[in-house]
Amino acid sequence: MKTICALLAATLLLQSCASVKSDISYSKGMDKLGDGDVNQAITYLRQAVELDPTIPRNHYQLALAYQRLGDMSKAWQQIRNAYALDTTSPKQLQVFTRLYAQLAEQHRLEKTHPNAAEVIEVLGVADKYLHNENGELKAVYYGPLCLRFDEGHLAASEWYSPHNPTNTLR
Repeated sequence: MKTICALLAATLLLQSCASVKSDISYSKGMDKLGDGDVNQAITYLRQAVELDPTIPRNHYQLALAYQRLGDMSKAWQQIRNAYALDTTSPKQLQVFTRLYAQLAEQHRLEKTHPNAAEVIEVLGVADKYLHNENGELKAVYYGPLCLRFDEGHLAASEWYSPHNPTNTLR
């Protein structure tokens, strides 16, 4: 019993140390962003994410830093992580929406009606896949974004609120 308690205490101590170290890295990253040193900010913010990946603000700020560098795919992944950790943040939803719009424009997703494989190549593995009764892909979900497919090609995008399921595609 003493061994279990000691292991539990050590685990809690290590977790709190990781959170403190994450906070320090986050603060350094924010300072570097404020100074305009985006590359160094990314180093610190990435460190903050690695030390404690459960803090949404770490992913959110890292997404903004990647966006400032023009690395939309990394920014997209980080804002997806931030949103998954906190679906109630209007700031995160705003950045999520903006990054999708930039990626969609950059890859002409909504103009060329790519197939599902091409969409997933650009946006990464989806959070959820919806198939029709014939097993054909009907929609993919990325956080609050639903991309609908018709005959295997992107047909429409719509936004929904996970807090208001009546807006979701069924």
